[in-house]
Amino acid sequence: MSETNTVRIDNLDSTNEQAQKYLILEMLRRGAISKVEARTQLGLERVEFLELLHRHRIPIANYPPDEFDAEVDAVKSLLSK
Repeated sequence: MSETNTVRIDNLDSTNEQAQKYLILEMLRRGAISKVEARTQLGLERVEFLELLHRHRIPIANYPPDEFDAEVDAVKSLLSK
């Protein structure tokens, strides 16, 4: 087997890993899997996973707008005491 074929096989493995990573991230983005499931499937530590979410612009928390507003109000209330 030539060296060129070996490189292609190595690239295929890398491409498969990348495709799997993007599939997991897209499933997470759509809510098909949890963050815990995604992190486990990706085999990442917590900080690495959070950095990956940031790079792919996937929010760490998905609050509905009214829930988010309620949280902000609660924090403001605590800070004003």
